[in-house]
Amino acid sequence: MANITPEGYLAELNDIKQKLSDFIEMVNKGNLSYFKDISLRLRVLYCDKSGTPALLKIISDLFRFDVVVFISYTIKEKVEMGRLPPSLAERLVFMHKE
Repeated sequence: MANITPEGYLAELNDIKQKLSDFIEMVNKGNLSYFKDISLRLRVLYCDKSGTPALLKIISDLFRFDVVVFISYTIKEKVEMGRLPPSLAERLVFMHKE
C-alpha cells in the first residue's frame, strides 16, 4: 500500500468494512465459502506482511489513535487452554442455540 494518501487508506478501510459485512451476511445464509474471503480481509487489517504494516496500524499512525483488540474466551475455551481446572468442565452444561 505504498504512496497512498490518508484518504486512500480510509477508502480502503471502508471498502474492507463493506466487504466484511457482505461476506458475513453470505455466511449467515449458509454460504461457507466466504470464510476464506473474511480471513483474507482480516489479515490485511491486523497483520503485517512483507515489510508492510497492517492497515489499522498505518491508519492509527496517520491519525494518531490506538486500536485495541480484546479477546474474550468462553469457559470451555479457558478449560481447554488450561486457564481453568478440567474439573470445571465436568460441571458445566453447554447449550447450543440455533
